[in-house]
Amino acid sequence: MECERLDYSLSLDGEILLAAGDGPEFAGCLLAIEGDTWEKLDSLYSSGIAVAGDRLYRLLCTRSDEKSRAAGELLVYDELGVINYHRIDCLDDPHSLIYDGEYLLTPCPAVNTIFWLGLDGTVKRSWTAPGTDDAWHVNGVHIHKGRLCASAFGRFNENYGWSRDLDAPAGIVFDVESQDDIVSGLCCPHDPQRVDGGWMVCNSRPGDLLFLDESGSIVRKVNMGGWTRGLAVSERYIFVGVSGERHAADPSHGAIAVLDRKTWAPLARLTLPCVELFSLSLAPRKFLRGLRRGFRTNATRVAAQDREDMFRRVGNIRPQGGFTPMDALPPDDCRCIVTAQAPSEVLTGAALTVEVAVTNCGPATLLTAPPRPIHLGYRWSGLDAWSAQPQVDYLRFRLPQALAPGGTLKWDISLTTPSTAGSYDLALSLVQEWVAWFDELDSANGCKVRVNVRETAS
Repeated sequence: MECERLDYSLSLDGEILLAAGDGPEFAGCLLAIEGDTWEKLDSLYSSGIAVAGDRLYRLLCTRSDEKSRAAGELLVYDELGVINYHRIDCLDDPHSLIYDGEYLLTPCPAVNTIFWLGLDGTVKRSWTAPGTDDAWHVNGVHIHKGRLCASAFGRFNENYGWSRDLDAPAGIVFDVESQDDIVSGLCCPHDPQRVDGGWMVCNSRPGDLLFLDESGSIVRKVNMGGWTRGLAVSERYIFVGVSGERHAADPSHGAIAVLDRKTWAPLARLTLPCVELFSLSLAPRKFLRGLRRGFRTNATRVAAQDREDMFRRVGNIRPQGGFTPMDALPPDDCRCIVTAQAPSEVLTGAALTVEVAVTNCGPATLLTAPPRPIHLGYRWSGLDAWSAQPQVDYLRFRLPQALAPGGTLKWDISLTTPSTAGSYDLALSLVQEWVAWFDELDSANGCKVRVNVRETAS
């Protein structure tokens, strides 16, 4: 990802920025962004993400056509992966998702309607604007002082009435219950948010981010150089999605513009591997593992299914099945990069979760498969005189899936800390059983993390 850096040192205090978009390199994409790096989590089209308690709710894009009626889909995640799936038949072209403390709310412009959803995916109530089909293009919702506010392209009577003149200042932010305008004179607005005593709105057609006071007057305006859609505000930053032109022969890439929340000074512009951005969301970082895994929560089932799918793709599936063997590798082929993140201080005998990333730098695909399976292994090395002796040849972890040359796997492992207090190095590397530890062949094939282990309070 290209980053036009101005003055940017991202700190989200335990949160991650999630960006949902599409094409051209990915069909759809959900990206997790930390600092100036991105990670593609999957290729599903997403219209909105909201967090309610210990669950993350993700609404997928859907749109009916002349041949079939679409059904909305809501995925529910915990820290391990997808825990629930809900099909919601009445949702058509949902845009954005928020949680008001009791319900999930999503506007569906194709049917001119805002829906209130229970956390179990059931429709609790709805509000429909006047007009036919996509007359108003109601697309964003926000709760302010207990009142539901929404953005729309304008008050029109017929389907796509707003499309006749996108430059006309017909766009509004309005109170849904009273239908009174809060802000008017906008062009294709999205993502209204009440922030810092005023209204922040993406004025999408001219490519602006606006800040308006109580009277609706523009106090601040920054042009982003593209269609603005997707807005997230942290304690220090404003993140604005900037889409490329969807109909261009050679469309430009979408980007996230980062502004200082206090001054609105531009800090960075992060170029992403997609053309359009649908939504930006801040979520607790604890959900990242679950978003990576999705439905792949059963490692045994996933390994078996992946192997069978591979055979099907090459036309070699047999009734008896089979496996791809992992033969002994020559030393020159045992090359990898291992990185790990772990807490710097833990208690004796406690469970420790470590985030691991392994990149295969060799020419062979690495598998946890017989007859010489490859695992991730770890060893503790005591640094203090009173520390326990180094533990070697200890617990192994299966690779989550086949690791092709040049590929990277990221996952979490859980291990137990030493029973004796002290300062330790936690060494991690790949090991091919009955062949070699990769880091014993070359220390560059492993990594070490310093961990201070202290006694559990009595």
